[in-house]
Amino acid sequence: YEDEKDWKRARGELELAIKFDPKDADVLIDMYRLPETDEKWRNAVLARVRDLCKTFEKEIEENPSDASAYNQWAWLISNTEGDYQQAIRYSHRSLELNKRGESGAASFLDTLGRCYYAAGDYDNAVKYEREAVAKVNYLQVMQRQLAEFEKALADKNAGAAKAPAKPN
Repeated sequence: YEDEKDWKRARGELELAIKFDPKDADVLIDMYRLPETDEKWRNAVLARVRDLCKTFEKEIEENPSDASAYNQWAWLISNTEGDYQQAIRYSHRSLELNKRGESGAASFLDTLGRCYYAAGDYDNAVKYEREAVAKVNYLQVMQRQLAEFEKALADKNAGAAKAPAKPN
């Protein structure tokens, strides 16, 4: 429905999806990014984001050596809004705790890249996304994200090059 720009039907499907799995961060992210929503929708989505973050925080408290909850919290915040610096810290922690081998590391590096991007640190966003892509170069979603980060970095650098010198 999103491809057809049928936002009403897309909204209905997203609402149904989140009812089936209230812990699906990707559905919440899609709900957050859905165009043509009103303030009531946005506030309800942000309340769900906060609630899910609390759920992940509880999982972290109960099992601080499990990388997944750290990664999920960081992914959700970096794709919506919240404490991006905490997201970066949690993402780094997920990498420290990774026991899922190269594919886990790639996924967690992908999250770390997104965290840095959300925080406006495009240099580190590109750095970590390149590491993720190097581990699983067949994943188009990561390659698209890397292209997005590289464009943001290039735009930032082009803007810095065009900025006039500040007078003394």
